[in-house]
Amino acid sequence: MKLLILRFRFDNAWLQDANLEAVVVAGWRCEGKVDLLHTKANCVAELQLWGRHRNGDRHIKGALVQKLLQERRAGTDGGDLDRLRAEWNLLLEEDEVRRRQQTKFFWAQYGDMNSKYFHAHIKGRRKNNLITGLKNATGGWCRDRDGMHDLVFEYF
Repeated sequence: MKLLILRFRFDNAWLQDANLEAVVVAGWRCEGKVDLLHTKANCVAELQLWGRHRNGDRHIKGALVQKLLQERRAGTDGGDLDRLRAEWNLLLEEDEVRRRQQTKFFWAQYGDMNSKYFHAHIKGRRKNNLITGLKNATGGWCRDRDGMHDLVFEYF
C-alpha cells in the first residue's frame, strides 16, 4: 500500500485519546533500523494513518451520538443517556481543543498585519513572558542580567 506523505500536523485533540501512546510506541519501533530519521518518518506515518482514521470517524460518531441523544430524550428509554452525554461532551471538548489550535495557527499565519491590535497583543505577551528575576539556591532573588545568566549557567 502506497501512502501519500503530506505535511504532518499534530492534532492537539489526540492528546486526550488513550490510544495515542500505543500508536507512538508502535511507530517508534523499527526492526533492525537505528537511523533516527527513518524511525521518525515511520512514527509520523503511523500517526498520520491513525489520525486520518480517527478524525474521519469523528464526524460520523458525532452525528450518531447526537441522533441517539435526541431519540433517548424523546423516548422513555434513558438507560444509556449518561454514557451518551459523556461521549457527546468529549466530542465537544475535542472540537474546542481543535478550534484553539486552529486559532493559534491562524494568528501565526495572518496576525502580522501591522495592526494596532497585533502590536498591543505582542507587547502584552512580551511583558508577560519577561523574566525579571530568579531565585538562587539560598532563597534570595537575583534581578541583574549577569547574575541571572550565572544562575542559569550553574543550574544547567
